[in-house]
Amino acid sequence: MTVPARPASVEARVLAALEGVDVEGGIEEFAESVCRQVAGLLPDVAWVSYNETSLVSKRTAAAAWPPDRVPDPTTITEVVAGSARQNPLVQRLAAEPDSPVVTWAELADERFWRSRLYRHVYAPRGVRHQAVFGLPGDPGVVTGVAANRCERPFDEEDVALLDRLRPHLVTLHRVVADRERARAIAGGRGQWEDVLLSDDGTVLDATVAAATLGEEVGMSLAVGASVRTAPTWQRLAARADRSIHRLAPVVVPHHERTVDLVALLRPAGPHLLRLRRRTTPAAGELGDLGLTVRQAEVAALVAAGADNVEIAADLCITVATVRKHLEVVYSRLGVTSRAGAVAEIARRTR
Repeated sequence: MTVPARPASVEARVLAALEGVDVEGGIEEFAESVCRQVAGLLPDVAWVSYNETSLVSKRTAAAAWPPDRVPDPTTITEVVAGSARQNPLVQRLAAEPDSPVVTWAELADERFWRSRLYRHVYAPRGVRHQAVFGLPGDPGVVTGVAANRCERPFDEEDVALLDRLRPHLVTLHRVVADRERARAIAGGRGQWEDVLLSDDGTVLDATVAAATLGEEVGMSLAVGASVRTAPTWQRLAARADRSIHRLAPVVVPHHERTVDLVALLRPAGPHLLRLRRRTTPAAGELGDLGLTVRQAEVAALVAAGADNVEIAADLCITVATVRKHLEVVYSRLGVTSRAGAVAEIARRTR
């Protein structure tokens, strides 16, 4: 006698869906993969959409799955965004971004069924049921995932699945969004390598190249290692206030290369450390600017992001001597500040 297979538990189904979520790409890849996984998690859905709607500009950015069943982009832009507040679920997320999963069955009234939004977007496609949950978004932007059905209402099991899935997606969304934001803020040339850290400083994930760069600045970044006691990490953590900062590069002694670091510390974790090797002007290149060898060495280290104490230690001179050299460097470059010197050196050595 064949024993029928037991249905997968809620936890197993949620974990299976999470495995298919793309956290390596950007928000667009993340959004589409979330829609695809939610559509696979819930039977009989017409489509699932990820939406970012600005309640100020009335613009909407959306991803959806499957793509052949969703409204065309013009409809989404002109109707969904312009009439977004007509959806009671959007109203709920705008007022309570951390709201659990909500459905039309709970909140929709006759005004909604008669609204322009329902008549132009959902009614022509036979959609009668919607379940929505929110994700973190910028101020004034409602970010959420909406599942749509034509026939069967969303029952307790459906809502339980989405409620179990949502906290995980909140964390993953934050990681992907923060990585994109860090990349935009850091900018510049060179390949960034990422390291994901737990609250106690344990390395959760890291590229091989990141681990190599970590060794150069005194941090072991192998998966499972801890950066908690590493002086470089302590220095970064002390300067970061759990928001994105473009931190000054850490100079690698006796090298003409530096390692740029960007730390992103979140109150709830996980945390992101980004590293990049960047070639900076060698002292020899700066001799053509009318600087002595020592002045050129000081200028090169300034361009690399070193402070006066670091320059003094690297060149085995006093901080007072560094300051005197900098006065000459500023004069030769026609600038009055460290930031001006860095910019002028970059301009002249392109």
